Amino acid sequence: VGTIHSMGYKAAVKSPWKVGDKVAAVVPSGGNAKYITLPYHGVIRVPQDADSVAALCVTSTYFPARDALNKGRKRNAPFTNANILVIGGNGPIGLDAVELALMEGASVFATADERHHEFLTKLKPGASPTLRASGSPPFGGRWTSREFLTKLGARCFPNAPSEWLPSLRGKMDVMLDSVCMDGYESSRAALNPAGKLVCTGMSAVYTQGQIPAFLMKDTRDIKAACCKWRVNNLWKDTVYYNRMERYRLAPNEYTQNVSYLCHLAAKGTIRPLVSARVPLNSVAATQKAIEGARAAYGVCVCEPWTTKTLNKMAADSAIEITRGEDSKKADVKDLCLL
Repeated sequence: VGTIHSMGYKAAVKSPWKVGDKVAAVVPSGGNAKYITLPYHGVIRVPQDADSVAALCVTSTYFPARDALNKGRKRNAPFTNANILVIGGNGPIGLDAVELALMEGASVFATADERHHEFLTKLKPGASPTLRASGSPPFGGRWTSREFLTKLGARCFPNAPSEWLPSLRGKMDVMLDSVCMDGYESSRAALNPAGKLVCTGMSAVYTQGQIPAFLMKDTRDIKAACCKWRVNNLWKDTVYYNRMERYRLAPNEYTQNVSYLCHLAAKGTIRPLVSARVPLNSVAATQKAIEGARAAYGVCVCEPWTTKTLNKMAADSAIEITRGEDSKKADVKDLCLL
């Protein structure tokens, strides 16, 4: 998320943009920078009065969560009383999917790997409408990932399919799976006859170590490609969701949904969760904290114009926690997704 600093000739002549417009872009890399050069058709408009942090979270987590849920929606009907299971519910997009599904009255189930441990170290009671009725964390000020999802209203299970499949087999209307623990087999087994599985990622393929086979040292990319091909070509009740592809193919729809979700954030209906704000020179340390499961729940935000360096404790544990209106107001040019 940022503001337009300058424009090339074609962009100035052919595009609706002007210097100073607030815009957002989904980029595979290069987002942690003070400046980035993009084609004018590769950015989307952000409401000028939208909170910058909210716009960032909406673009990076809320929209993909909502869009993935919509892939499982039937005839544009709400999810009221539907059974929805979110595999990997302790990630930023998974958490937002849980929240959005609960807003529509769904019965939500979620898996949360205990590798991610503590959710928040400094959550103020009443920080969000959903948590206000649930009270504050237990003594010591910490929630585990499963405890927090339970506070939201979701019924939680461990990530291992053997822990949740016996209870949920054949009962789910919608499945969101970002983990791919067993090639999505267990997720399909949890669907009811009219259910839909939306595959949003395959983190388990890459986080469980190298997979040697056929004289090759590592076949993880091949396994991932096979899983995706099977989803797209063999299973009629399954769809693979790719955020980058969606952004490229439907930028206008992306823009409309971002504006709508920014409106919900402005009203306080949704409360974007920010786990840390870091300067550009602390991105590497914060990334290590994320990979080592030492970062708290939410989106880590890079403020590239900030010159201070986080101390080791802040970089390791990502303790600068804010939520919704408690977030520090920052100029939009300071924000990009980590």
